[in-house]
Amino acid sequence: MAEDARILEINGLTVRFPTSEGVVRAVDGVSLSLDRGETLGVVGESGCGKSVMLNSIMRLLEAPPARIGGEILYNGQDILKMPKRELFRIRGKEITMIFQEPMTSLNPVIKIGPQIAETMLLHELITKDEASAKALELLRQVEIPNAEECLGKYPHQLSGGMRQRVMIAMALACKPQILLADEPTTALDVTIQAQILALLRKLKDEYHMSMMIVTHDLGVIAEVSERVVVFYGGNVVEEAPTRALFDTPLHPYTEGLLGCIPHLSTKTGRLRVIEGNVPNPIDLPEGCVFAPRCPRRERLCVEERPALKEVGDAQGGKRHRVACHMA
Repeated sequence: MAEDARILEINGLTVRFPTSEGVVRAVDGVSLSLDRGETLGVVGESGCGKSVMLNSIMRLLEAPPARIGGEILYNGQDILKMPKRELFRIRGKEITMIFQEPMTSLNPVIKIGPQIAETMLLHELITKDEASAKALELLRQVEIPNAEECLGKYPHQLSGGMRQRVMIAMALACKPQILLADEPTTALDVTIQAQILALLRKLKDEYHMSMMIVTHDLGVIAEVSERVVVFYGGNVVEEAPTRALFDTPLHPYTEGLLGCIPHLSTKTGRLRVIEGNVPNPIDLPEGCVFAPRCPRRERLCVEERPALKEVGDAQGGKRHRVACHMA
């Protein structure tokens, strides 16, 4: 992939949190990239470092206590070394984020209209009246019924699905180049989930954005992403075009995740489970992070951390990579 096709590139990202019990290795040497106009899905269990990575991209983690290493390159410029003035210029304007729980992300004592307008007033040369008019336009764009009435409501007066649409409107207020979405369909019923995913796909194309969507739901990944990165224990264990990942998963953890999905077309007994527990981020295994739970592990897996290596032929210019000695 040509370098200029990449809008975001993460190289060797590490995030550590010192605690009284030891150092939490929340992200442990992650490298990945996001292309212009691409939707990248990041999937993994709770606690595997997905959200910490997103917060690192937005530089929302305080240092100290967080210790952050590696590079996060946005259009070739390292966000982690960016002066605060430059960071404030792009954060919320060129790179925006939909947070996991809108009720805790929206200010409960400020009405919806002023909350959406605030971003535009901060980043654009625009009057309050112009910002209010644009906020109304955004609410209509995210398909909120009675958008004008919604401007004057408080967050608690809206349903979960409506609050999520408001978060999307706020994220799109300044026409960003990158949209980060952290579990955007969590706690929504399946009908509303489908509406939110369809809305994200439509708006991503309209705004010509790149999007990184983080989730633990493989159904969401299949619905919206073009390429998938699988996280486990703060590491990337597999990366592939979405179709290739679902058709030919190469890492035992990915196989386990897919094996846990029920299929309507076939009769099965008990669903497969991945034996064992997620590793403690204070005491990650020295070898492969998945080795203690892996049915195919060998001595090498316990002793040596596998590198993320390319396998097979590229699909549409996108490689299949896996971190597994046995792949």
